[in-house]
Amino acid sequence: MAKVKAVKAKKTRRERRMDVLTYIALIFIVLFINIPFIQMVLTAFKTRTEALTSRALLPEHWSVESFITVLTKSNFALNMWNSFKVSIAVTILCILIAIMAGYAISRFRGRVFSAYTTFMLILQLFPGVLMLIPLFITFKALNLNDTHWALILAYTAGQMPFSGS
Repeated sequence: MAKVKAVKAKKTRRERRMDVLTYIALIFIVLFINIPFIQMVLTAFKTRTEALTSRALLPEHWSVESFITVLTKSNFALNMWNSFKVSIAVTILCILIAIMAGYAISRFRGRVFSAYTTFMLILQLFPGVLMLIPLFITFKALNLNDTHWALILAYTAGQMPFSGS
């Protein structure tokens, strides 16, 4: 059996020019979208007074003073560790609950399922801020204020409508 070799059509000069112009436009769009991030990174290398007064994008005097301050005078490592623990716990809980809910929902058919889907869609329309006061009252009653469990439960509850339906 003979192998058939695919022949790739060569692009015309106009098509190559359009490709180049497209990539140039995309590069400008990406740079424009990332200006706030680039400015944030470059501001981190400015001195404190320069960061508060200068509007220039590039720092006049490059400094790592802010990085040293964050790493030595704050609980940066502890805060990162706490965020890591909470995010891992929330991810695992969301995956486990979504798997179980997805399996159960996949077994439903008919009017009940369609009403459930509509109800879930309506629930996703409410802003998460509406839950702050009820969550605070609940966590206070359960003595969960200022604990990792409060964050884990709140984040999991906030993510479930998006991962389970």
